[in-house]
Amino acid sequence: MRYSPRLFALGSVLLLAGAAYAQNFSAPYGVLSGVQNGAGITLARTSYAFDFSRSAADAATFINSFELIPGTSFDPDIALNLPGTTLNAGRSNEYTLGTPLTGDRSIRFDDLAVRDGGFGSNVAPGFYDFQIRVRGGTSATATDQLALFGFSLEIVPTFSLAVAGSPSQSSVPQGGSFLANVSITNPMARGAILNGIYAGVPAFSTPGDGMDAEFFDGSGLYFTPGGSVVTSNETVASAHSRVDARSDQRLGSYISNYGIIAGFYSGDQYSFEAGPKYAVTVTSAVPEPATFAALAFGGLALLRRRRV
Repeated sequence: MRYSPRLFALGSVLLLAGAAYAQNFSAPYGVLSGVQNGAGITLARTSYAFDFSRSAADAATFINSFELIPGTSFDPDIALNLPGTTLNAGRSNEYTLGTPLTGDRSIRFDDLAVRDGGFGSNVAPGFYDFQIRVRGGTSATATDQLALFGFSLEIVPTFSLAVAGSPSQSSVPQGGSFLANVSITNPMARGAILNGIYAGVPAFSTPGDGMDAEFFDGSGLYFTPGGSVVTSNETVASAHSRVDARSDQRLGSYISNYGIIAGFYSGDQYSFEAGPKYAVTVTSAVPEPATFAALAFGGLALLRRRRV
């Protein structure tokens, strides 16, 4: 595994912020890919984002609308979706267009321009450039240009990884823990960037109960993708997360649901579930040795009382 030098270059985009406003707009990445055929991908998503920050000393900022400006080679079948009335502000938060942004703020807005699934064979492989103009100002009706982002989209035939999962142990006692592991093989001729990991809620489930994944080991992530690259025909194996069974966890088999997010560029969102799904069995907690001793003495006392 190696780290991608492209992580720095991809952050540069064309930005023109309105001089009359003190807020700052930037884009975390300027190039993303989109697949013609999403077969084999759990979820294929192309989603551009932008970062916004402002100071409490500034007048309220209103973001009111967006405009996509296609480049000369842009194909209308690309059909990226722009925000309608709300913006995804991360962590299940939403910003409603035309409402004031006040105070000290630093927000990443996702889904500035988004497409779920494959783009189809109507869009030929290659690069397509476009811009997105952000309009707003100091009121809900303002139409000033706040920013102008320049983006590029590379359409590729497909994206493929083999992602397998395995547990550190096949069973876990109530109150115990185990590691959910992941192995990633890149069969493509081109390197794949690991952009993130995910787990279902719950990560392991049985009817009526579940166990969640813990990504942090106390000092960092169990698995830190960090834009690392899996080169052609390379296999990378790592712990993915820790899974804890409660002391009152329902006994039985729990089925896995977790995976990784990768792509050709930093910011690509191709999700691959670690499969095939597998089971981990929750068993009764084994008493500590001191508990066994206490039980033995208790049984002996009971026996003696019966003999008297």
